[in-house]
Amino acid sequence: MARILLAALLAFGGSAIAFKNTVPLVAWSTEPSCQLSDLQTESAVTDWNKALQILSASDICSHEGIILIQQRGLHASDLSLLPSSSQLSRRVRSSTSLFQAPRLKLSADLSFDALVANITQKCGHVLVDEWDSLHLGSLRPDTKYLFKMELPTIRGASADRRTKMQECESLLSDRLESLASLFPARLVLLAGGPAPPLSFSRRDVEDVNTHPPAPFYDTMQIPSNQPQGASFLSQYQILTPGLVSALLVAFVIFLPLVMVGVGAVASIQSPMRMEGPKGVSQEKKHQ
Repeated sequence: MARILLAALLAFGGSAIAFKNTVPLVAWSTEPSCQLSDLQTESAVTDWNKALQILSASDICSHEGIILIQQRGLHASDLSLLPSSSQLSRRVRSSTSLFQAPRLKLSADLSFDALVANITQKCGHVLVDEWDSLHLGSLRPDTKYLFKMELPTIRGASADRRTKMQECESLLSDRLESLASLFPARLVLLAGGPAPPLSFSRRDVEDVNTHPPAPFYDTMQIPSNQPQGASFLSQYQILTPGLVSALLVAFVIFLPLVMVGVGAVASIQSPMRMEGPKGVSQEKKHQ
């Protein structure tokens, strides 16, 4: 029984490790996109480069506005935390074309900036990456634009992650809403990215109370017949690496120790009562 449990846990652990170094990608368009539809109908898209074939399609340049959003540390389960009533969820569900890939393997040479450069060179879109100083009135109506947006990095526990995602969703929805009227034909790509390594400084320690760390992890691809009231990317992975590691420690280390202890206790027998031979004592008395 213990061997079966151990084998099952190792199998689950292997699958969880396989999800490491993966990111989600959600792409939707207000216009019909054959490339997005072709990718969506495939059984499983797990390679980042294959998913980004949409960027080399002939119909991408027809969009008046292209919005690229990256959020480091983002995993598909973070998207599943968004309620179905959120603006982002409704916007995605109402899109004309949609592609979702919850776990894309990252390439070692992946660069978000290179992705932006590829689109600007191919389509001639004007790059806009300064959102804080952006004035919508300065945008020319006869010009195509590529908007680059970086959302705050997600780290931390599940409860913090949920709060952080709601804040980011509100920020993202406001910006998308401001561009909707200016660019009726638009393509939006929301992608995760590798979280930068943690580095602590004196300022980080002083600001820890005002800027608490936030969330992070993975999900299953939403089927095409997903109910209308279901939350966005609602099918998500439960066995996270942390949970699998805890189970492995419990069953691989503690369970064998308990079994060995029980076996040792059961093997202990009551000590036999030792008495000296009576025949020898009687012979001494006769002598």
